[in-house]
Amino acid sequence: MHGSPDERPGVRVRKSYHPPAARPAAVPATDAERSAARRVLRDLALDADETRLMRVTVTPDQVMLRLPVGDREVFLACGPGEPEPVLAWRFADQLQEYVLESGGPPRPPCPAHGHPLSPDIDPTGAWWTCPEGREHAAVRVGELSADSAGNA
Repeated sequence: MHGSPDERPGVRVRKSYHPPAARPAAVPATDAERSAARRVLRDLALDADETRLMRVTVTPDQVMLRLPVGDREVFLACGPGEPEPVLAWRFADQLQEYVLESGGPPRPPCPAHGHPLSPDIDPTGAWWTCPEGREHAAVRVGELSADSAGNA
């Protein structure tokens, strides 16, 4: 018979416990991420404050951000170090999807057709464009008037 539990064959006893490492705390978003979010939030007439945009996960390939919108949290994904126009295009796509999934009206509405404008990007920057063609509507992200953004 063996004297103590850690002397029994095949039995391992943990003598000390080390809790798993805590998840890293969220850190504020970069200036470019906040600027892009500000432009999109204004265009979509969302009740959110881009200064509360926080980086919650950063890997070599992706940054995950958390943004309180009203009484919910929306998570946005982008690449590390992406320029502000690319961030604006990505955030426009993701936040517009949030608006549509939340049952809100199409925002921003196409002035020619009423359906939502689509986020687009070209070498000159991020745009809201009519899905039927830029000749119908094309407005830079962040430059929509309050009237054309829709009501919150």
